[in-house]
Amino acid sequence: MSISNDIQFIKAILPDHYDVKESKKPGSIHCKSETGIPDTPKETHWNTVFGAIKSHFGDRFQEVFHNTCANHVDFTIYLKQ
Repeated sequence: MSISNDIQFIKAILPDHYDVKESKKPGSIHCKSETGIPDTPKETHWNTVFGAIKSHFGDRFQEVFHNTCANHVDFTIYLKQ
């Protein structure tokens, strides 16, 4: 699967206010927003997004690293090459 297809998938599951692009590490995806996804007591929205990421990428999924944890405003999705 190409990185452009991966980016389109991530754009489809995140709110429109996110900037989604290839990260400095090839094959990884950087996501940033001033608004983010507000935390709720159960973090329902983030759990749905995270589950979709893990499910879609399967064995290629390595981790989601939060550069800024609060409201998931800045994070990178790392994929195995």
